Amino acid sequence: MVATTFRSDVAAGLYGLLTGFVAANPTMLNAGYRARPRAFGNRPLGFVGPRNEPSIIHTSGTRQRNMSPSIVLVWGWNEEEETADVRDDVVDAFLDYATARPNAVSTGTQTAPTSTEDVELEMDGAFYPATIIAFGETTILEGRQ
Repeated sequence: MVATTFRSDVAAGLYGLLTGFVAANPTMLNAGYRARPRAFGNRPLGFVGPRNEPSIIHTSGTRQRNMSPSIVLVWGWNEEEETADVRDDVVDAFLDYATARPNAVSTGTQTAPTSTEDVELEMDGAFYPATIIAFGETTILEGRQ
């Protein structure tokens, strides 16, 4: 069987989507990263998050991989009302940007945001507000020998 680059291809596509948003909206996010950075110093920032594969289906001669990738946006510490409004505006703008680019991962794949979740991420003993933007299932069908 030929080795696949499915996971890295999805990461590259999402990273391109994220950095395109940063370039088009430089006042909304300071930086985009292909993976979780070692520090959250350049907030607000975004990174390509987990790429969970909740199902991998094997049949005679094929393997279907179903991935649920995500992008994570990380904010500053304070959650004042004004900061929360800005956070909501950035999430809304990113959702619009991503929805308008359904082939961001590849020309043969439809990828669109399907949910958001506000969370706190821990790093070095500090907690940072973040929003996880989940994308719908991204699927590849691979031949097997």
